[in-house]
Amino acid sequence: MIKNLKPLFCALLISFSLPVFSQGNQNGTSVADDSMRDLLIVGGTGAMGAVLGLSTLSFVEEPSEHLKNIYMGASLGIILGVSYVAYSTANKEQELMVRAGKNAPVFSTKDRVVWHKTEFNKMPTDHSRHKYLELNFKF
Repeated sequence: MIKNLKPLFCALLISFSLPVFSQGNQNGTSVADDSMRDLLIVGGTGAMGAVLGLSTLSFVEEPSEHLKNIYMGASLGIILGVSYVAYSTANKEQELMVRAGKNAPVFSTKDRVVWHKTEFNKMPTDHSRHKYLELNFKF
């Protein structure tokens, strides 16, 4: 009975996930396109790292003892690729705002200091004010 339900479950899962991947985001690309681009970036940097690790084998006397250089290069490449993808994903909204010509709200240091002073003055003036400034550290 359960064996017969596995193909049905997989078909339903795929059919419900297709609309999510076909939806476009703000720049007109779909989630599947963005995911494929990110996957290619991570895979490409991993492959370049593996090639760099492989190139170090020509400088040692026993290359078979230093095959870990290939794995190390691939892992460092994957880490760099994931870092780049995470950074670009985190800044994607800001890039969209710049392309649309919108500026982020400006909140200068002077405005921040004024806001903190007004909020501090809203607190009670008696000794209960200290409960807002109290720091508790437990080790």
